[in-house]
Parts: sequence; structure tokens; C-alpha cells
Amino acid sequence: MFKNYFKIAIRNLSRDKIYSFINIAGLSIGLAGCLLVANVVIDDLSYDKQWGNADHIYRVISNNKGTGESIPVALSGLGPALEKNFPEVENYCRIGQGNKTFSQNNSQEKFEVSCLITEASFLNIFNFTFLQGSPQTAENGYYNVIITEAVKEKYFPDINPLGKHLQNILTTGDIDSSQYIITGVIKEFPYNSHLRAEAIVLKPFSNQENELTERAGRLYPLYVLLRNGTDPEQFATKVNRWYKTSVSNTLNTANFSVITNSFQPLSKVYLHSDFAKTYQPVIGSIRNVYIFSVVAIVLLLIACFNFINLTTAKALKRVAETSVRKVLGANKFQLIYQFLIESLLFFVISFILALFLYQLSIKPIEAFIGHSLTVSLVDNLKLLCFSSGVVFLVCIFTGLYPALILAGTKAALALKGNSNPKSNNNLIKKSLVVGQFTISIVIVIAAIVVKEQLSFLNTADLGYDKNNLLQISYTNWGNSGSTFKQKVKDLAGVENASIARWLPGKGGGSMSMEVDDPTEKNKKINVWFIDGDIDFAQTLKLQLEKGRLLNSDFSADELNTASYFKNKELDKLADLEAHQSVLVTSYAAKILATGEFKLNQPLKIPGVAVGIVNDFHNESLKTVMKPCVIKADNNIAYGSMLVRIRPGAEKKVINSINTLWSKFYPSQPLQYDWVSDALQNQYKAEKKIEQLFFFFSYLTVFLACLGLFGLISFTTELRRKEIGIRKVLGASAAVITSLISRDFLKLVIIAIVIASPIAYFIMNKWLEDYAYRINISWWMLTTAGVIGLLIALITISFQAIKAAIANPVKSLRTE
Repeated sequence: MFKNYFKIAIRNLSRDKIYSFINIAGLSIGLAGCLLVANVVIDDLSYDKQWGNADHIYRVISNNKGTGESIPVALSGLGPALEKNFPEVENYCRIGQGNKTFSQNNSQEKFEVSCLITEASFLNIFNFTFLQGSPQTAENGYYNVIITEAVKEKYFPDINPLGKHLQNILTTGDIDSSQYIITGVIKEFPYNSHLRAEAIVLKPFSNQENELTERAGRLYPLYVLLRNGTDPEQFATKVNRWYKTSVSNTLNTANFSVITNSFQPLSKVYLHSDFAKTYQPVIGSIRNVYIFSVVAIVLLLIACFNFINLTTAKALKRVAETSVRKVLGANKFQLIYQFLIESLLFFVISFILALFLYQLSIKPIEAFIGHSLTVSLVDNLKLLCFSSGVVFLVCIFTGLYPALILAGTKAALALKGNSNPKSNNNLIKKSLVVGQFTISIVIVIAAIVVKEQLSFLNTADLGYDKNNLLQISYTNWGNSGSTFKQKVKDLAGVENASIARWLPGKGGGSMSMEVDDPTEKNKKINVWFIDGDIDFAQTLKLQLEKGRLLNSDFSADELNTASYFKNKELDKLADLEAHQSVLVTSYAAKILATGEFKLNQPLKIPGVAVGIVNDFHNESLKTVMKPCVIKADNNIAYGSMLVRIRPGAEKKVINSINTLWSKFYPSQPLQYDWVSDALQNQYKAEKKIEQLFFFFSYLTVFLACLGLFGLISFTTELRRKEIGIRKVLGASAAVITSLISRDFLKLVIIAIVIASPIAYFIMNKWLEDYAYRINISWWMLTTAGVIGLLIALITISFQAIKAAIANPVKSLRTE
């Protein structure tokens, strides 16, 4: 029986090649798109679940009750204090990240590797596969370096690296006095982890760093391993009660006394961390997972809608066949079984083609998202079997509707010439088309809104001139920074230059301080401090609104903080900073003064304002603008450099800076970028979402048009005799085309009416994540509607005109 049904299915598939091609093409594209998007979602959801203790590892989040802000770091001494005071804590580790440049035995050959800088307990919490050495081979008194297999193969290809002593070369070219030794080789870090590095450096923490005081002060990402059965929420409540009663009294700094701690499960770190990349370089977005999940479902639904419409359209030609089979004794269930076999054949062929398209597209997808996919459909047998099972179920449910339509045809009516099986089901077919176009138009509107928001973010007035502004990345300038800066300023084509502990788009400033918000009682607001040099405001081209800019002619305008730290004269430095001249933004001026703001008067924070500059966005436009204070330091040992270049002189100046750099800092590479490009990179995620939405809008519109093509084919086939009679009676091709097209265009218009409020609501929710955003305008909705209408009109007209110009004799010759 099955063999016979399968032969009939093959014949029907090959008999009408156009319908079969369109059906298989639509299903293949829809299934391939669904598989690809679903693979990205599954890969994102797999992050950090491969660690043996994954279910019991938590990252500590510090929550500031005053400002409502949270950061994934804690005071260095919190980990030891938690282990000492709470039996629930089995272990802890503090983790820093950074690049280190090593050489071996005073060798001139250097190699740079990205490192996790942590402590020995890290290896007890996170399990790694050791290829050489073991956690027990760590040597006391050394900084133990554990390298990955790739580093070993690249820099120690033919030798055993264990026991090799390394020297850490600082960015200034000096040698770190600490002793480094290689004690292990491990497999590569799993790519689906937010922790990635080429080496692990195990360092001992000092007694001061293990104390829970603000003087210990260093902030680290902190991970704790909780014992089995510990409820993280109850544990957090217990910790915060202890923190409030026993710890905050010893922390005089307001920033620490209002902190509460929460414990973030390791499996949520990658997708649920809305923090700056300063805190977490590898970061995903749960919002993107939701978006991609919806897109995968949408692609699958549209592909299925197409199959239903096209199969139902084709069913008209088989009414007589079905009726004859009924007359010869076939029952309803046998007919349903036969049509489900045909559907299964379509889906099997389409799924095989979809897997082929998936394999062709996986590399471009990885290139687009910027990283390899750890979980692959082809390489994971369980995932492939699961996908096949889902496709099989979809096939059954999708093929069931057209099978029921055909099997429910009354044989007597069909053999008398009434070949319209259950014409009342046209409502369902039309509903499917409306659903397809509704989804497509929602995605088109979303693409337009994302594009306009991204354009707004890239063109908004930031309060400073971002054009022709070069930034040199954070550098250890040593004692040569001021000299190097002056040499750069003297170059032809350079307007100004400044060294600062801040870069546009790289955080709010050098440090922040909380003050009372004058507009809302019991609320705090962060004031950002930017430490630059005397030329900072001029280099950014900040506009002076009142008073004067900082000037080296005034002794209070700039300090040499490094010398006071070196001589441990911190009390003297604090006194000088209290009287140091500063610039404040307009926003800062409104909240920092007691009563009416006056220049040269004490503020609520250390410093005396000598000038007010215009407000500027020191952070991303995703966050609300904060008040800002600018201080000057004439000897910034570690920071970035901003260089203002005259238009047209960019290439010449960069070449000259490269020459200067090789003289001043020969041991380190020059890393620079244009500020305008760096600011655009803040919104890389939005750019990718824009590209994805446009791609998916093209794809969904194309698939929706296939569905519309199926429905209009169904209708023209149903009305071919009516069209022939109208032509014989004198109706023109234009009139017939209009008659056929009118009803379908109504469906598209209904889809536009339904899609517009849905898209408006969804995209308004999406825009709420931005402090500065566009308003969704009527033209965005109208543009998407017009695009959908025009594409539908072209699709409809093709088939309608074909029916209108057909020879009526062919349709009426049997009458």
C-alpha cells in the first residue's frame, strides 16, 4: 500500500513541475532560514553550561541603591569575607582580564597573549582539561602561567614549555619584576563561554587586597561556588543583612555604603548582562535571542502557509481523481493517508535541500555574527534528530488541512462537474495570506524603524565635534607622555592634542561620585569626573558658556597627582583637589551648587568651577546624559590621547605620528582609531539587527508572495469558465484583470491595517531601551504598506493578466 502511494506521490510531483518547484523552493528556503536562525539561538543559549559546576557558580553583582545602577564587580576583599563568614560558600575566585607581552630568558623575541589574571581557586571552580601539568603543579612564589594548546604550538612548537621562566614586558618597555613560570598546558577555552583567553595567570593576592576596606579598594569580577542546596536569593538576603550591619560601617566612602549584592547564575552571565564592555568583553543579548526565536517561528509558519495554499490550489485538478477513487471503494482515511504521504515527500525533499542550504550558509552566518557556532546542526546527532522530528510533526499538521479538503469532497457532485471542494474554505486560505502579509509588513516596519534609530544615533549632536578627531588607545605613557603630546601638537596639520583618562564611548569618565538629585528627594545621581590635561576642552571643541577654560597660567588649574601618590601625600592631594579649578557642564552646574550657581565658589564635590561648558554626551546615547566635571592633570601616566586634525591632512599626520611613536615607544604597537568610527562601533548590535531585519523582510515578503501566487492560481483555476464567458461577452483584459485583482488587494490592505498597530507597539517597546530615541512617524508605516502593496500588485498582476489574455475557447470548449 505504502509503495503504491509513494509511486502516486512521485508521479504527481513530476506531473506539474512549476507547482512542485515553487512548493519545494518555498519550503526549502523557509526551513533553511528557520534552521539557521534556530542554530544561532541554540548556540547563544548553550553559553557556560559546559562547566562541571555550572549550576552552582554565581557572579557577584554590586547594586547601587542610590543611583539604581549595577556593575559586575565587587571589592577585592569581599570574596575572602564571604568564605570566612558563610558556610554556604564552598569557594571563590577573583578574575581580571588583560593582554600581557612575554619574553623568555631575556630573549628579544616577544609574544603577546590575552590573559585571565586570577587565583589558584579558579581551577577548582572551572574545570579545564590539562594536556601537560596539572593544578597541583603550581609553584609558590611565582606567577603561574597556564597556556592554551594553541599558544604552545605557536610559540613552543618542539619543546616542553613546563618550567620555562617568562618575563612580562610592560607597555613602557620596562621589565616587570614579578617572576612568571609556565606550569601547565590546557585545551582551548570553550568558545561558548563569556570567559575567553589564551593563558591563565595565577597570582597571589596581597593581605591588603584580601581585606574588605575601601583602602583595599580594587574592584574585581567575583565568582563564588555555592554548596548544593543553597538558595541564591535567600543567600543574597543573608549577605546583604550582614553587609549592612557589619561591613558598611567600616566603609566611609558613600559609594560603598549603599551597595547591595546579588548573585547572578553563571548560565545567565552571557545573555543577561547589560553592562559596558569594559566590565565584560564577551557579551550577548537575551533580547536578540527573543527576536531570533520569533523570526525562526515566522519563517517556518510562512513556509507552511505557502505549502497549504499551493497544495490547496493544486487540489482542484485532483477532485475528479479523488472522486473516482471514492467510487471504487477508497475510504476517507485511505485518501488522507495518501495525501499525507505526498506531503511527507515534499517535506523530505525540502528538508534535504534545506540542510544543503544550511551547510552553504553557515560560514557566512558565522562571519556575520562575528564568531563561530559551537553547536552545529550537522555535527550534533541529537540536534539533527530533534530537528527532523520537528519537521515531521510540522509536515503532518501542515499536510492535514489540504488532505481533509480533498478527502471531504463529495464524489457525486464532483463527477457531475462541480469541482469546487468546500469553497467556504476560501476564508481560511485568505486568512493565511492576510497572516503572511501581516507578518511581512511588521518586519518591514521594524527594519525601517531600526534604520532610522541607528541613523539618529550616528548623526545626533553629541555636544562636541567628533569629526577629524583621532584617538590613540589607552597607553602607559611613563614619563614621556607630555613630551610626546607636544611633539604631536607641533606636527603640521594638527590643531590640538590632549591626554586623558577617558575616550569617547568608553565609559562615563575617570571616576564618579554620587550627589543628591535636586529634582527628586531621596534619589542620588552620578557625577562623572574626566581627568584630562589643560587642552582637553579645546581638543574636543567644547563650547564655553560662562567663565573661562582651564589655563596653565593658573597654578590651581592643573595638578601632578602622580607625584603625590608616589610620595604618599594623599591628605595634601585631597586638600589641593578641594581647591582645584574645574570645568562643569551646564547640567552639572544646576545640581552641584547650593542655591544659585556662582563661579569660583565651593561645590558639593571637590573643586572650584571656573567655567561652564555646554552639555555633552560622555556616554552612549543608550543612557541618559550625566553631569560632568573636567579636571586637569599635567602628568597622566596611563590614559588615551585625542588628536584634532585639520581636514585633508589626515594621512600625513598619521604617518608622522607613526614615526614619532616608533621613537618614543618602540616596544609597543600604535593602536588608533577615528572617534567617529569608534562611536559608530558602539551600535554594532543595532547595525546587525538592521541588516537582519532587512534581509528577513525580503525573505518573508518573497515567501508571502509565493503564498499569494498559490491563492490567485487557485482562484483563476476556479473561475476560468467565468473568465471565458466574460471575454466572449466583450469584457476587456483590463476589466478582467481588475476583477481578479480587486479581492486580493483587499487582503493586502487588511494586512496593512492589522500590521501597523502591531508593529507600532512592538517597536515602541524596543525603543524604550534607548534614552534618546526617534518617534515612530506615520510615513514609516505608510512606506511599509506601500511597499507591501506594490509587491503584491506585481505578484497578482502576473497571474491575473495571464488569465485575462487566455483564449476563452480552451476554457469553454467542453460546454
